[in-house]
Amino acid sequence: MAGGKKAEKPIVLSKRMQMLADMVTAGSRIADVGCDHAFLSVYLIQAGKCPKCLAMDVRRGPLSGAEEHIAAYGLGEYIETRLSDGLAAYRIGEAQTLVCSGMGGRLMKKILEEGGDKTRSFTELILQPQSEISEFRIFLREAGFLVTEEEAVYEEGKYYFAMKAVYAGQKKAMQQNKLSEVSEAAGQGMPLGSGEPEEHGMPLGSGGPEEQGMPLGSGEPGKHRMPLGSGGPEEQGMPLGSGEPGKHGMPLGSGGPEEQGMPLGSGEPGKHRMPLEPVEAGEQRGMPAGSVSPEQNAAPEKEPPAEKVLYDLYGEQLLRRKHPVLRQYLLNGVEIVEKIIAQLEGQDSPKGEIRLRELRQEKRQLEKALEFWGKGR
Repeated sequence: MAGGKKAEKPIVLSKRMQMLADMVTAGSRIADVGCDHAFLSVYLIQAGKCPKCLAMDVRRGPLSGAEEHIAAYGLGEYIETRLSDGLAAYRIGEAQTLVCSGMGGRLMKKILEEGGDKTRSFTELILQPQSEISEFRIFLREAGFLVTEEEAVYEEGKYYFAMKAVYAGQKKAMQQNKLSEVSEAAGQGMPLGSGEPEEHGMPLGSGGPEEQGMPLGSGEPGKHRMPLGSGGPEEQGMPLGSGEPGKHGMPLGSGGPEEQGMPLGSGEPGKHRMPLEPVEAGEQRGMPAGSVSPEQNAAPEKEPPAEKVLYDLYGEQLLRRKHPVLRQYLLNGVEIVEKIIAQLEGQDSPKGEIRLRELRQEKRQLEKALEFWGKGR
């Protein structure tokens, strides 16, 4: 045990929390933002993996519960608690590892952005967004972070995805991303970013973060100051996740987002708005086919390579490693999307037709990701 402590009551973590603990570099001091009951900090000290932990939460209630747990395990000397809205009360240099979990991707992004230099000062970030994961991956890349490790677990009917990121600076992160694109293009024997339909089987890469992202979820209500409409559990109607209080997972639901009280933009199979397939110019705007709208006169935006879109959606590390949990998630996703398509087919309405297009393209993306398991990569 760290510091020669004797643990009479070793704590057992859920699979989701154990995944986070395993990603922490041994010997580092951690700052756990949104610590809830400090189960992770207690485990890391008991296991001798970390010498000190700083457990922070925005609400006094959960923090008091954390203090009780820490006292019960006799670890007050090694775990400090602090009332903090995100990283507001953190001081640079107090820890090497930032752990942030149990909340939606948009809230997590807000915490990291508001942290500024504090966020960039950590040696590593262990992150587990519960929603909007694709958007969150894009944010990390554009903010200068490199994802060096990704993991996934399935627990109690939900999928959980975690990632380790390091700050490399915006220029280096974008350069690394470009190198990845060049490598992919060279391996496929086609020009960089060509995205030929024959190669990819679909017009991937046309969607921005709003199209490819996941719905805003949240950790424990009130754990952080969340603006109205930020997607706490009360607004989303999301079921509680793991055994730890206030933790939420990503259920693979069978209904559309309207049924679950979630906004459009979910990345769960069958729930997110995907870029539409090509149509005749002006068709969607109610203009005659072949007509050109003013915005079409502007220079077209360069679409990202197809595999980059897949990496943002499902995780480059997980796809390259052919992670078994991700494969299960993708297969389950295809099954769910097919069921929703079957329910919608035959409905003679413009809205239903648009939804069917989106679902069919989502199915193609799921199937394209599954090709990683069938190729000699």
